[in-house]
Amino acid sequence: MRKIAIFFTSGVREAVKGAAAAVRARCRALRCMAAITVLIGSASSASAQTWQALGPEGGTVTLLLADPGVAARVYALGEGGLFRSDDAGEHWMPAGAGLPTGFPEQTDHLMADPDQPGRMYASDVDGALFRSNDAGMHWLPTGYVAPRINEFDAVSSLTDIPGRSNAILLTMQGSSLLYESVDGGVTFTTHSLGLPDDATLGSVAVDPTNPAHYLVGFYSIGFTLPGTAPSLYRSDDAGQSWSGVTLPVGLAGSRKLQFLSGNRLVAVVGNSLLLSLNHGTSWQVMAATEGGNIVELPGEPAGLLMANRAHCRVSHDNFATSTACDDGLPFALPANAEAPIFNTAVTPLPQGGYRLLVSGHRFGVYASVNAALPWTSSNSSLHAIRTRALAIHPRDSARLYVGAVSSWLDHQEPLWSTTNHGATWQASLYMQARAIRSIRIDPTVADTPGTTTLYAGGEILRFSNNTVSPGPLYKSLDGSGAWNPITGDLPVSAGVNVGAVRKIALAPRSCSTPLPSGACQTGPLNTLYAIADGSSPSLTEFRVMKSTSGGAHWTDASDGLPLTIQYDDAFERIRPRSLALDPIDPLTLYVGTFGEYEDIEGNPLVPTIPNGVFRSADGGASWTQRSSGLPLVPGSSVTAHNIVALVAHPRRSGVLWASAQLGTGDSQIYTTLNGGQSWSAAGAALTQCIVNELAVDSAAPQILYAVGTAQQGTEGCVYRSEDSGATWLALHADLHASVVYSVARDPSDQTRIVVGTNTGVWELHSPPDRIFSDRD
Repeated sequence: MRKIAIFFTSGVREAVKGAAAAVRARCRALRCMAAITVLIGSASSASAQTWQALGPEGGTVTLLLADPGVAARVYALGEGGLFRSDDAGEHWMPAGAGLPTGFPEQTDHLMADPDQPGRMYASDVDGALFRSNDAGMHWLPTGYVAPRINEFDAVSSLTDIPGRSNAILLTMQGSSLLYESVDGGVTFTTHSLGLPDDATLGSVAVDPTNPAHYLVGFYSIGFTLPGTAPSLYRSDDAGQSWSGVTLPVGLAGSRKLQFLSGNRLVAVVGNSLLLSLNHGTSWQVMAATEGGNIVELPGEPAGLLMANRAHCRVSHDNFATSTACDDGLPFALPANAEAPIFNTAVTPLPQGGYRLLVSGHRFGVYASVNAALPWTSSNSSLHAIRTRALAIHPRDSARLYVGAVSSWLDHQEPLWSTTNHGATWQASLYMQARAIRSIRIDPTVADTPGTTTLYAGGEILRFSNNTVSPGPLYKSLDGSGAWNPITGDLPVSAGVNVGAVRKIALAPRSCSTPLPSGACQTGPLNTLYAIADGSSPSLTEFRVMKSTSGGAHWTDASDGLPLTIQYDDAFERIRPRSLALDPIDPLTLYVGTFGEYEDIEGNPLVPTIPNGVFRSADGGASWTQRSSGLPLVPGSSVTAHNIVALVAHPRRSGVLWASAQLGTGDSQIYTTLNGGQSWSAAGAALTQCIVNELAVDSAAPQILYAVGTAQQGTEGCVYRSEDSGATWLALHADLHASVVYSVARDPSDQTRIVVGTNTGVWELHSPPDRIFSDRD
């Protein structure tokens, strides 16, 4: 009997159900020998697609900013991008349309202009300046790009000049100059403070009662400054001339300068909090600190709050005395954990009083009304958790499992799960892994969620006391309730030494008694493969790992993959990034590889090492390159472009799709019908999208999904093909994520896809436009 997989738009679904029921009833009466299915194609005017955020809420927030011109308006910047709240942080909405991908990688580059409500400025990692006129919702470049000495330099501060429309100040890491614009950031002139070139300016403050009074500190002071040099510099004529200010704590980098009401000025210099009551002319040390952010308490002429890595302190006398305000904040961490860096903001409430906000990097935002304790979580609709790995439970699609990766702190919750479609989330593997990049469910041990077997792979966690976590491979036998490391026989040197585990795959016919053909129905599955960066120092072993004992023991399965080529001043090497198993032959598997070819100064080489796709026909015992037809790196005859995404047909042996990163910001999908002996382009390139993952619909294998990183704009790439990759339809409109790492189709709902992104997990109900046979 030939089965048919059918997809309907929402407008015809109920009608089709009724018609199908009638056909089935008549078919039973006539004792039909074959199934009869009513086939109705999707109308061209399909209902609008809408992405829904599922969470988790919270995550890494590196900057909080209260709008100085609008009460209760606050901005939060984190790994999920820019968010805005109009009710003092009780609820958040995505903002930042027009900001480039990767914008949140620095922290001191966001400013709201108090003289023009809705006007904001921001700078990206390349020093390009952007401006918003609608309170951060939409952004356009001003056309100015700050000069950079090297690739690590970036804008370190943006400061408004009060009372002067379109006037802002800018400092750059690696620069001793102060930049000033009077035309809204289109052009800048420079002020020299007379500092050596190797000094780096940092925090800048402008006196709100005298806009010609500038005060500037610096992060680093350079090697040529004498030991008696001032700690701060001030100008009373808008930067035309400067004089040094010597602080009582001596020469140290100033990280924070801030004018407050009542002629007060505070500075965090070294490990001290300093206060001036005369606009910065003289100073006194008020408290020891490990840095941090300071806000003044509205209505209190001497009220201040400061939060940093170690504690929260509140004072009602300018920090002559202070008390702890930690209650409710996540300071209670294990002894070997690094405390989060906190940021603070305060905004008045329209009904009176004020609301304090504190962000704790991976912990999201906490709030307090009128400094009352305890602090409470304030993360509604704030999605700043990068979710890379993704799995949907095959028997209960309300259960999702996702792996998180953070670029800011090692100590995070790397695995999250929900049992109720994202209404609530539970965290796992805290302090056990740095990141989870792959999650796999054993479909043969998944009849009940509470006894489901799962595998997860990521990176080990290195603690501040020089110990390491047991990862990077874990197994759960109870549906993610408890996880145990599975690292038997892996190399150990200061922890399990295989680098980051990128992908895990389960051999579908590796149960104890497989059927004559097809995947096992009763498990567990015993054979697993995993790909990783490789063991140091050679990075050539354990790039592919194999276990025939459900993860209890592992062997190296990398023999035949090209070895690292080491020159006197350069190297060439490849690392697996994608993994696919043949659905018919249990011994055939494929890996896609990522190449690195550079000299000791980071300059690229013309590579000679084979790269692209490799095939093993003996369960990983040996490998051969299968990259014929894939695009080559210019100048090389064997080095194909990187293959980060690779997927196999669910029922046809030797049929695969691979995504080649072309080096132009585009990706090209290639296909093979003969196990990689030859590849051909499946269709046109996906422009300005770096594809991170490919997925094939097991019910209708002509349907492919490609997801990735947008090279322009703030909507990550989500594409669907209904003709095996020949053509692609963009599905990412209104998806508030710039990076999409993973995609999964709901096994119980053919119209639903779920993606893992830099703003958490999102879902979309979008039926295909065609009708497919599940035998294709």
